[in-house]
Amino acid sequence: MPFERERHILVVEDEEDFGETLRRVLVREGYRVGLAKNGKEALKALGEERYDLIITDLVMPEMGGMGFLKEVRARRFSLPVIMITAYGDWTSYAEALALRASDFLSKPLAMADLLLAVKKVFDREEPLC
Repeated sequence: MPFERERHILVVEDEEDFGETLRRVLVREGYRVGLAKNGKEALKALGEERYDLIITDLVMPEMGGMGFLKEVRARRFSLPVIMITAYGDWTSYAEALALRASDFLSKPLAMADLLLAVKKVFDREEPLC
């Protein structure tokens, strides 16, 4: 049974071209997509709109992905979060999982891997009615 409304994804990425690429790929798959350039912008967006998933880069100016994820959890948002990074290490991976990140993907990022991670997140949830 199809969902009653589109899933809304917030992409948090400081590299404008890459953020736009992610947006286009996700829109083509039928998702609504909001963009933010860093964690501070993303927190503002979370206060203004309802999102079903966050996809965030790890390394960004002003507030990086890990600081953003910590703040999301501190504010009791239970949204699923997929972390993406070109600078990942085991410590970051473990910290993200401890903060209940849904997935941790490395750049260069295959769009098929991202779409599979998004599908897994939404397949775990109850249908919205």
